[in-house]
Amino acid sequence: MIKLTDHPTLYKPTEDEILEFEKAHGKDATVELLMGREEKIRLEKSDPFNHRNVLPHWQRASDLLDKHDQLLISGGNRSGKTAFASWYVTRLLDEIPGAHIACFSMTHQSSIRDQQPSVYEMLPQRYKKIKRGVVQNIKYTQKNGFSDGTFVFPIKPDTPDEPGSQCWFNAYQQPMDILEGFEADLIWFDELVPFSWYETAAFRLVTRKGKMLITATPITGYTPVYGSFVNGAQVTESKPASLIDGPTVQGVKNGEMPYVMECIDPKRAVMFFFTDMNPYNPYEQMERTLAGESSVQIKIRAYGYTDKSSGNFFPKFGKAHIIDPEKVPSEGTNYMCVDPAGSRNWSMLWLRVDSDDNIYVYREWPDKASYGEWAVPGDKAEGSIGPAAKPEGRGLSEYRDLI
Repeated sequence: MIKLTDHPTLYKPTEDEILEFEKAHGKDATVELLMGREEKIRLEKSDPFNHRNVLPHWQRASDLLDKHDQLLISGGNRSGKTAFASWYVTRLLDEIPGAHIACFSMTHQSSIRDQQPSVYEMLPQRYKKIKRGVVQNIKYTQKNGFSDGTFVFPIKPDTPDEPGSQCWFNAYQQPMDILEGFEADLIWFDELVPFSWYETAAFRLVTRKGKMLITATPITGYTPVYGSFVNGAQVTESKPASLIDGPTVQGVKNGEMPYVMECIDPKRAVMFFFTDMNPYNPYEQMERTLAGESSVQIKIRAYGYTDKSSGNFFPKFGKAHIIDPEKVPSEGTNYMCVDPAGSRNWSMLWLRVDSDDNIYVYREWPDKASYGEWAVPGDKAEGSIGPAAKPEGRGLSEYRDLI
């Protein structure tokens, strides 16, 4: 009897089922079937690039990256965020001739501990023992990660004029000017990326029409980067959450948690990796660990979701509140609202209230088209002052004439 290996996604038949199959199809066919199963398990472990089981939420995330320029994957602990990102990184390196990919971690130590071994595991098996050449250079050790924090694929035979695809590993502790002049097909930020890094990196993707992937568990709460994606976003897909009973998140069915969000900015999307979506993780241990924890911790640790606790002045604002100017009703009662200030610009809104008590903002000053944003996201939770709020030295008579 062949000793069958346990596997989280491949069915393991019982002895009775094996005997029934052998009676119906013969011993040789049975041995061939069982050995084929064992070979699949072996190949998945030795060459995951070609034989890894692509989980449904991995494929969904890949599809979202095809459609959008930026994707935030906010996941529970051990939900497979890093494994997916590593798989996606190696796919692009292999598919795009001369690809440039940068992977960022909190520190060099966390990069060597978490990111680099995950990427190395996902590399095509044919490259792991490849000899160093004029172009190709893939040298990895468990102790130090990739040599010099980078590796280079061989030049593809069908695109001999393109250089080998290259991947770099960096850390937020480095000076941000390492991004200057860099052109990327993909930038992967792992865990707690500072907003200044995120903002700067977006411009490094323009030339190559690159993608940005952010993977994190929101253990420190509603960070500026997380908020810039989630603020005003609409939940378009949700999934059952076995660890939470009753209401979970506004706009989501009881007993479910957000799975995919559509952002106000159409270039961006949000996806949540639930811990129980990763069959390679012992989920029973997570259940025991979270037993008795608050719903806040369960949402973060098992579903990658955190609520906004401060700084979100319009928590329900979303796409539904943005309309075309021609849809503002022509009749109603007009109001003007002013926040006068000493040094900075005044803030003024003109509003129209219709017969159903709907309020429409139909004019503002300073307006974005002329002065820029009033406030912009920043590394602090409350953001940073924008160009429109900066002092311009107007007096009362000037404001009177402006109004």
